[in-house]
Amino acid sequence: DRYVIGIGTTTLLVALLLALLVSRIVARPAQTLAAAAAELARGNFDAPLPPASSDEVGQLTNAFGEMRAAIAEREARLRSAQAELIHREKLAAMGRLVAQLSHEINNPIYNIQNCLEVLDRRSDPSDPNHEFLALAREELQRMAVLTRQLLDQSRPLSDAATPVDMNQVAQRVVTLAAAELEKHGITVEYALEPDLPPVMAHPDAMQQVMANLVANAVDAMPNGGTLRIRTRSEAGAVETIVEDTGSGIPEEHLSRIFEAFYTT
Repeated sequence: DRYVIGIGTTTLLVALLLALLVSRIVARPAQTLAAAAAELARGNFDAPLPPASSDEVGQLTNAFGEMRAAIAEREARLRSAQAELIHREKLAAMGRLVAQLSHEINNPIYNIQNCLEVLDRRSDPSDPNHEFLALAREELQRMAVLTRQLLDQSRPLSDAATPVDMNQVAQRVVTLAAAELEKHGITVEYALEPDLPPVMAHPDAMQQVMANLVANAVDAMPNGGTLRIRTRSEAGAVETIVEDTGSGIPEEHLSRIFEAFYTT
């Protein structure tokens, strides 16, 4: 009886050890694999997998990992394609809006141009205000050019580059801003190099840059000050330096800032 009991106990212990071994080899990895599959269904591609092994469970794990990686890659491609599609649709919608706005803006520009033509014919050429009428016509023409460029955004500015006299650009911008400068008590000092060589650039872009600088100077000097505009050529380059006395920055520092940025 003791012999039988001993064999039975031994058999039970072996069975328990085998069950424990099967649990560690099969059951736990299977549970981990099942949890990873559940996470994959929720869109989580990073759930942990069972440790690598050479048995059947290991082969199943490898196959599952490859399948999950393929699904993740496909999901990434789909999201990228969707984002690209949305981006293109936004660009198309923006293009339609720009075209519509350009068309609507061109109509009043054309009407104002006709009115200015009539005023130009009726005005006295000797009138000192005749210059501002001519400037208004030219600025309106520039607006018309800008609206046309909105309809053809693929046209690079370099295609329209022409020789530009930066002295004339500076004087034109100051003339256009004369009323605002006078309103704020700002005086203008020129130091324009005579016989300044022209630069190849887009004239409207150069005028816009200069106009922005003058506008910034007005904002920096609401109670008056001095606006200095200098041009010079050196080493095959043309420099346009704009300084104002309203920012509190030493003049030599201002000069360096604008020389570095606006050297053509």
